[in-house]
Amino acid sequence: MELLKSPFLNDPSSLVAMAFSVIYPDKEFEAVLVDKITAEDGTQMVGCTTFPDDGSLPLVEVAGHIPAEAVPEILAHELAHIATPGDEHGPRWKEAFERIYSKYNELAIARFQDQDQDPQEATP
Repeated sequence: MELLKSPFLNDPSSLVAMAFSVIYPDKEFEAVLVDKITAEDGTQMVGCTTFPDDGSLPLVEVAGHIPAEAVPEILAHELAHIATPGDEHGPRWKEAFERIYSKYNELAIARFQDQDQDPQEATP
């Protein structure tokens, strides 16, 4: 499926993906917003990463009903699983999550530090 380009100059999900690609340039993934994610035990989840058996790209799913401000952290969480397959929430995963989320914050601050700037003057 073709990746859509965000129409927003301030799309946090795009910044998280950018942070991930800066740190892990050789890792690829696909991501989708979904209505609902249910674990095998019936628990409702807000994010999930699947590594297909056929070797295709890992799939990150993020629940579309969560608040927009929660999406960057959930996406960074799931991308850390792609960076550290098999580590679940172990030390390598935690380090990867912190690196991705810190880089996201660094990119966001650099991009939006001047909140009074006219959006038409922002660099895409």
